[in-house]
Amino acid sequence: MLRLVLVSPKYQLNVGYAARVAANFGVNDIAFVNPRARIRGKKAIMYAKHSHKLLSGAKVFGTLSEAVRGYDIVIGTTGIVEKTESGFSRAVLLSELGSDKRIGRALARAGSIAVVMGRDDTGLTKEEMGMCDYAAYIGTNPEYPVMNITHALAVVLYQLTMASYSARYSYLKSNKPCVDGSEKMLFELFGKIVDGKKSIRNKKAVKRVFRGVIRAYMPDEKEMHALITALK
Repeated sequence: MLRLVLVSPKYQLNVGYAARVAANFGVNDIAFVNPRARIRGKKAIMYAKHSHKLLSGAKVFGTLSEAVRGYDIVIGTTGIVEKTESGFSRAVLLSELGSDKRIGRALARAGSIAVVMGRDDTGLTKEEMGMCDYAAYIGTNPEYPVMNITHALAVVLYQLTMASYSARYSYLKSNKPCVDGSEKMLFELFGKIVDGKKSIRNKKAVKRVFRGVIRAYMPDEKEMHALITALK
């Protein structure tokens, strides 16, 4: 179970876009903490597009602690890492949520996760950051590190949900190893071409380099057959 918590959003535009991003990544639980914007206002609904129903069912809380109560893991977000220094939340690069084995195990065991996005203008306070188990930040240009909350939200939710959606798009994956003997055929065709070139002195070395390039690139079946056709 994944809940998105928006702390005191100021602009209806961001409220609407946040709902839209949440729907993109299958999040159907949105909570607000003391929203300054009208979360069901005309602009919010307009920018939410087809996800406006998320705003209709959104819960509103008075404090962040109420919004995340009962959740196994709370992930705060920040563009200013220094805010985490006085709290007990662990500052991690967003990519670590997927690459760090210990964090990965913790997330896998968690039955419920809350993702907390700070205010449009000032983000989360140090006290609010201290309520989070992890303070995730996105590596960006240090000269302008703070992203718009909805842009950051898209990156965060992609990282957290990519595993569940990757299988659905597995048919798009290329670089499938060829098992039909086409690699052997390609090497034989290339070898014949090299053997027929008197200008190539070290034929073995050229063949070895070609094999290395092909195996490093790992062409899929379509690419392999295209190469064979070209050499023929």
